[in-house]
Amino acid sequence: MGNTSHNIPLDNSLFDTNSISNDAVGYIIKLLIDETTEINEYSEITTFAQVSAYPNPFNPSVTLSYQLFSDSDVTLDIYNIHGQKISTVVNELQQKGLHNVQWNGSKFPSGVYFYRIQAGNEIKNGKLMLLK
Repeated sequence: MGNTSHNIPLDNSLFDTNSISNDAVGYIIKLLIDETTEINEYSEITTFAQVSAYPNPFNPSVTLSYQLFSDSDVTLDIYNIHGQKISTVVNELQQKGLHNVQWNGSKFPSGVYFYRIQAGNEIKNGKLMLLK
């Protein structure tokens, strides 16, 4: 992963996303200079897509779903409102594809909890609400 810089002639159309490989998800920042568009930064996000948690609020368990775009070491932890880690749901090498894991909060009190998932170098966080 790295930064590249290219000049592409401006044709008054949006960037052609077909030129990005099928297994790469990324973002592109365009800077208009005279009659060319310069791509200042292209950063591939190849580890995983957004995490969804359902149902949320939940009682007593919640399913966390995510998709890996490549085989990755994955860690999924649950934290309480005080920032203390209370549970590790996943800590293993996982193959690319869709993953669904459940966290059972039956032994914890009602309240707000947070998940933190790390796959490769990427980290995503989210909020969960346990209602009893």
